[in-house]
Amino acid sequence: MSVQPSNKLSSLNTPFVRSPANILGLLSSYRNGLTLLVLLALTTISAMLGELTPTSSDYAPLILVILVVKAQLIIDYFMQLKSSKPFWRYSMSAFALVIALIIWICN
Repeated sequence: MSVQPSNKLSSLNTPFVRSPANILGLLSSYRNGLTLLVLLALTTISAMLGELTPTSSDYAPLILVILVVKAQLIIDYFMQLKSSKPFWRYSMSAFALVIALIIWICN
């Protein structure tokens, strides 16, 4: 009885091939990293605006717009709903808008 070599080990020795799938994976990682940097910048801006005045209600509309933009970035890129069915994307976007409206009303 002879033992056949495993294909798993032979696949480890193959060099990196620049296939379209690998290039799309790199672009996806780059896009997620860029999205993360934008989210961090928007968070910093909204925190600075909130601390700028004793009553943050002066900048509340701008902070809420930043909240909705950040929510949309998370929905599109990190939850990967940008290319999904429109129902799911729009329902999540509507949820973010409802949260912003509740904060606006309570403020």
